[in-house]
Amino acid sequence: MNNSQWHSLSTARPEATLTTPYFSVLDTTLVKVSGSDAAQFLQNLLTNDVMQLTNGQCQLNGFCNPKGRLLASFLLIRQRDEYLLLLPDDQASFVMQRLSMFKLRSKVTVEDCSQDYRAIYLQADSTATGIRLPWHNTSSLILSEAAQHAAQINALEDDNWFNAGTEQFSQDLLIQGIPVVNASTREQFTPQQINFEVMGGVSFKKGCYPGQEVVARLHYLGKPSRRMFLCKLHNTSENLNAGDEVVDANQEVLGHIVNYAEQADGIALLVSFKLSALGQSVFTADGTVINDIWSLIADDEA
Repeated sequence: MNNSQWHSLSTARPEATLTTPYFSVLDTTLVKVSGSDAAQFLQNLLTNDVMQLTNGQCQLNGFCNPKGRLLASFLLIRQRDEYLLLLPDDQASFVMQRLSMFKLRSKVTVEDCSQDYRAIYLQADSTATGIRLPWHNTSSLILSEAAQHAAQINALEDDNWFNAGTEQFSQDLLIQGIPVVNASTREQFTPQQINFEVMGGVSFKKGCYPGQEVVARLHYLGKPSRRMFLCKLHNTSENLNAGDEVVDANQEVLGHIVNYAEQADGIALLVSFKLSALGQSVFTADGTVINDIWSLIADDEA
């Protein structure tokens, strides 16, 4: 069996190869939380500090269960006094239902607004315009009203932006090390196990939220036993699913796939590993070797 090659942050890892500027029309759901109590309502439930968002900004955010495991991850966008959650389609109805459980007497409305707005991801060759994504200063989002969506796409193409297709946003998120919790990995990972706090998805200065005690205790009193790594599989025929196990040569479970994306020369993956597995050969559950593994965070953050 081949040995996996574990690379440090100093070793070049895969990057997007498209020539900028390009755009991707997002195939996601937008959930709107509005009303006079919207900001405080979300502040009490989410992992990040909603009160720090100003109009036209977005942040990586999460929603945990009481045990500190992520129910969902998403971009939270502030549009004046309304908040939009950019969610995978398979998470939207669940998140809306779960948020509504906490409404009680709060003056908030939770609704699917995907028919009202369309989102477009932009990757530029200089500082981005629009709603800048917090982990990369050349990437951003544009939100347009549904009636103006086609005109927005035409304007970008007329301005020599390349339409990279709907999957490019997911691929770029993966290469940047941004995890997406979908329905199949719901409640599987703590934020630390998928580097969520390192990527700016958790505030340790805000007040309580479901699971906050567990997440904070690990941050202040210990270190995670698992972290997320970027991997490459030189086999495009592999049948993978988010949440699948990865194992060592003895079929002992080392971790789980968080996200994956097919590329021309293989499959790129984000995998949450036990740190005790560092340096070992790693395989998918059916025995295919994972050829390359890159660290996404510095040693002092592990």
